Amino acid sequence: EGGIRAFMESLTQSDRGSAVGSFSHLTYYLSFPTINQTWAYFTLTGEWYGPLPYSTSSAYTNTNYPSTFLGAIGGHNEVVAVRTNTNEIDYWFADGDSDLGSSQVVTWTGPLSDSGSPHLEKEYGMIALTAPVQAGYYCRATLVVDPGVTGANGLQKQWSGLFDLSKGPTIVGTVGDQNGNALRGYLAQLTLTFSTGYGVKS
Repeated sequence: EGGIRAFMESLTQSDRGSAVGSFSHLTYYLSFPTINQTWAYFTLTGEWYGPLPYSTSSAYTNTNYPSTFLGAIGGHNEVVAVRTNTNEIDYWFADGDSDLGSSQVVTWTGPLSDSGSPHLEKEYGMIALTAPVQAGYYCRATLVVDPGVTGANGLQKQWSGLFDLSKGPTIVGTVGDQNGNALRGYLAQLTLTFSTGYGVKS
């Protein structure tokens, strides 16, 4: 609430007067075309999110195109919006479906890690992953050592492994190169990729 409150207090009377509201996927959108920003209020959590880097000067929630997932509980899918100071029409959320509750692939890439000693070569031998126990779901971890640097074989030093989340909450994997040797280097970067299930909140 602090974010939207501070934002609203920073606006001029003209900015507030130009605001345009619309509704889609259980979310109320408030656009401010004078500054090309939109804020979103998700009704299930009661929280504001934003700002989004776009806006509209006129919007209409099209009730003729209910989302297949949210239609049964009164959600609307498509918002017809006009771009500010143009006659161009955009269709927001017009893909015929909602990603709320649907399966999604989520990827997180961490920062480069040097353990505080970038001048010392380290050996990376294990990765421990802690996550809620989720039967039937997997998380792929990829560790790249000294990103951008290739070995004598022309390949990056990296390891990739699949973690079975039903074995959690903490799963330990052994890290190694193609030959089973521990990876050695100065820097490392970890990427996690996870596919959620339909209706699963991760």
